[in-house]
Amino acid sequence: MDLVRPTADRLDEALTVLQASEIAVYGDSDWTAHELREEWERLDVEQDAWLVEVDGRMAGVAYEDYEDAKLIIVWGCNASASGIHLVPHLKRAQTAGAKLVVIDPRRTPLGRMADLHLPVRPGTDLPVALALVRAMFDGGWANQRFLETHCDGVDGLRAAAEAWTIERAAAEADVDVRPRLAQPAETGV
Repeated sequence: MDLVRPTADRLDEALTVLQASEIAVYGDSDWTAHELREEWERLDVEQDAWLVEVDGRMAGVAYEDYEDAKLIIVWGCNASASGIHLVPHLKRAQTAGAKLVVIDPRRTPLGRMADLHLPVRPGTDLPVALALVRAMFDGGWANQRFLETHCDGVDGLRAAAEAWTIERAAAEADVDVRPRLAQPAETGV
């Protein structure tokens, strides 16, 4: 349970500002998912809260599509060790002009080859993600038609993200806000 404690503490904190139904927890193994379920029960989380287990069955991006990308974000994944088949595609995409952003507390080989490495403090992924969501909406970069057609809860996500500026999330995650890529308008993303 010691490995789950930081996550449980963050859940306790999140439940002070969010409804349980607004929180999703992603686990990468059955053991982690089981431990997190126990924490949900300990926290007496409402029945409508949900847990999603990601165990490799989730659809991904076709490798050949990476080379057409303008921006690739690898978040919390050390592809240099656990997805070595992906690395050559990322390198070809960069050669073709894609910008690679790696969000990971560790300075992995993939982080070293990235155009931007954000070494977020463990447990601060949510504020960073919400700040990016807010920036996408504020900048007009969110694909509204896609969101209206394919997504539920967009208004709630946008409302949850409203409090998180890039600067606030950067302070929470202990990352320097100054290193950055060109603005989306400059990169065509």
